[in-house]
Amino acid sequence: ELIEALVGPSVRWSLDPNSSYRVLHHMTVMEQTSRDRERYQPIIEDIDHHRAFVPHLKRIAPWLDEAEIGFRLSCALGVRSQVIRSRGRTAALSNHAIDLSDPDVVIARMVDAIVPMFVARG
Repeated sequence: ELIEALVGPSVRWSLDPNSSYRVLHHMTVMEQTSRDRERYQPIIEDIDHHRAFVPHLKRIAPWLDEAEIGFRLSCALGVRSQVIRSRGRTAALSNHAIDLSDPDVVIARMVDAIVPMFVARG
């Protein structure tokens, strides 16, 4: 549920044609390509809403310290970003066998991939 809460809203937002996701995508491109990158960085690089997940992840994975949780959280966000922003690459790598237009399918697949990052090794 926690990982779903982390990735779910972004997935749903990115797949909703009526959302303002395209504005965020535009700002991300501007941050990456503009000569005036610092103008866009505060919007794109804000992490406070992601840091809110750290104590909850610490509660369910107490064997991980905060640095390790932060690193794995960053990796989880990388999974989310890769699938959202490079849908064509994801489709090709998965042999077009996953319905990437269905947010429930995408979220479930992400959760399946990300949860093991926070499971204790035996």
